[in-house]
Amino acid sequence: MQTPFRFRLERVLALREHAEESARTSYAAQLRLAAEAEARLNAAAEFVAHAAATQRATIATADGSALQTMQSWRERTERACDDAARDLARARAELDRAREALVAAHRERRALSALRERKHAEHVREGARREAALLDDLAQRTGQAVAT
Repeated sequence: MQTPFRFRLERVLALREHAEESARTSYAAQLRLAAEAEARLNAAAEFVAHAAATQRATIATADGSALQTMQSWRERTERACDDAARDLARARAELDRAREALVAAHRERRALSALRERKHAEHVREGARREAALLDDLAQRTGQAVAT
């Protein structure tokens, strides 16, 4: 009868699986944040284009005060667009870090899983070897008993 397989690092494997799942969740959240930042940048860029078009359309009919107000408005929209571009760059950097963490967590979990599989295969081979040795011994004893 073969003893049941027991992997001594089962708790560590469970921790690695949990870490990988946590890294996967973090990556998904960062992916969502990066997509939102990209959408904000696209909206800000459209708004800058709208501000520029509005300024061009009214330049001939506006007085100095209105032109100055429009220029200030356009500059604010451009700053907002620049801020959105920086936010997107930060979000992408965080996304890259989250991806690297996920890859590392997956690699660590996979290494421990592979070790578990190897140990299980060794356990099965050792059990088969012991069973074969036991059967050989039993056959030898039975053969000796019949011969006498």
